[in-house]
Amino acid sequence: MKEHPGFTIPIDAWLMVDMQNNMLKGISKLDRVKILRSNLTILDRCQRARVPVIATKFDSMFCSLSPIHYFIRMKLVFNHPYFVLLKNGMDAFSRISKSKEPLMEILEKHSVHTLGVSGMNTTQCVGRTVDGAIENGFEVVTALQLLADQPHRDEYAVVQHIDDFRKKTTFFEDYCDLLA
Repeated sequence: MKEHPGFTIPIDAWLMVDMQNNMLKGISKLDRVKILRSNLTILDRCQRARVPVIATKFDSMFCSLSPIHYFIRMKLVFNHPYFVLLKNGMDAFSRISKSKEPLMEILEKHSVHTLGVSGMNTTQCVGRTVDGAIENGFEVVTALQLLADQPHRDEYAVVQHIDDFRKKTTFFEDYCDLLA
């Protein structure tokens, strides 16, 4: 496992799940600012530590890229590993990904053992992707402020998924505790 400055524990790659305008506009402005700010901070740390960043995009004509993706493209330095994966299923590890290079190939190529995960739709895409990561042998790291769900979701299901993350992952209640 490689050590990376900027994080309190080693992170080998960061996976951002479905941080798209369509997904973000369903949450309150305050929550949108919180999740964008926390994820931009993580991206900045990934850039400084040269940690590969993989962003998934749910493949739909109604889902455009968010400010996160534009920030990544503008801010990440030349030769910094950054990938956008198109998927049309909930689990980013699923074989129905439409990307040229599947997620597992990218992670193997970069010798990833510990995967940071953040994103939208905790009860669906993020939850299934975290399960896929664990099933494929990765240690998963996440934090409460790096996850969000749309308000129409069943509140019990959201709380249940957060509790599952606390049990299955290295979970931080405050993402600042993940930062060195």
